[in-house]
Amino acid sequence: LRIQLAPPDFGDSAKKTLPHVTGEVLVKSFAYTRPFGFSVNELGRTKRTEVEVYDPALDSMTMDIRVRSLQPLEIRNNLADLQIKIDPAGLVISGTNQRTGLRGNLDVEKGGKFSFLSHGFSVKQGSIRFDDATRINPNFDVLAETEYKRLGAGANTASTAQNSRVAGQWRIGLHAYGDLDNIRIDKTSDPPLSDEDITLLLILGLTRAELSQFQPGDLISAATSVSGVDRA
Repeated sequence: LRIQLAPPDFGDSAKKTLPHVTGEVLVKSFAYTRPFGFSVNELGRTKRTEVEVYDPALDSMTMDIRVRSLQPLEIRNNLADLQIKIDPAGLVISGTNQRTGLRGNLDVEKGGKFSFLSHGFSVKQGSIRFDDATRINPNFDVLAETEYKRLGAGANTASTAQNSRVAGQWRIGLHAYGDLDNIRIDKTSDPPLSDEDITLLLILGLTRAELSQFQPGDLISAATSVSGVDRA
């Protein structure tokens, strides 16, 4: 890295030039293992607008640093096991010590895993784009899928509704996209189900039509036996 120092401003602070840090950083290895908290209830919800207080007079440096990596970055925590490659052009860290931005592209390698509603999904393709010179706000687009298999009702189930539950298998796809202020997840399945049915299937192991057949007293035990909803 190189630091370019400004000439003396001779007391004229309005015309001072801040020290500028530039250069290139080569990452040899990187692993993020900190557990991540995530609430499905926050998806698609408009966040409260926060007014940022910024005083340029408090800036003490500017920067323009390019980051490259010898090997994919790794994320290994409670929600994901992913490898992410930095574009050959690198990531550019820019802005000031108060307003730091990031520009560049990342590719999520195929075959990575992440958890959604307590089910493991395999990444088919994914990309993350940074394009703001004054803030770090990733724009992401990820496609993933899982095979969901459900056994039929056991012979000793007490409820008629439970006996009506049949074995099934679905290929469920997720399309996650947006940025930190607006996260969206679209769900599809084969055979086709509605978005609501896919969510219920992942959480309770039942579709809306199947759920309507249960008596209230049977629902908790049935859902627990199907999907382990007590743990989810």
